[in-house]
This record gives sequence, structure tokens and C-alpha cells, in this order.
Amino acid sequence: MTLFESEEAMRRGDEALNAMNPGSGERRTSVEFFEVPVHTVG
Repeated sequence: MTLFESEEAMRRGDEALNAMNPGSGERRTSVEFFEVPVHTVG
């Protein structure tokens, strides 16, 4: 799981992960995107 600060950062991260070579014969097979609300208590 990877969390990003913004939608733009998520898109850039997805592009970078798609460009990576995970190894011999391996590849990303499933990608799902979710919005995760964050509530901080100060």
C-alpha cells in the first residue's frame, strides 16, 4: 500500500511504478485507487 499527499502525486507515483522492472517475468497485476480521509487531532 502506498499513500500520497495529492491526486497529482498519486498519478506520478503510479507512472513511476508502472515504469519499474520488478524482475524476471514479474509485473504489477492489480492496482486499485482509494481516497483515504485523514483526521488529525491536535
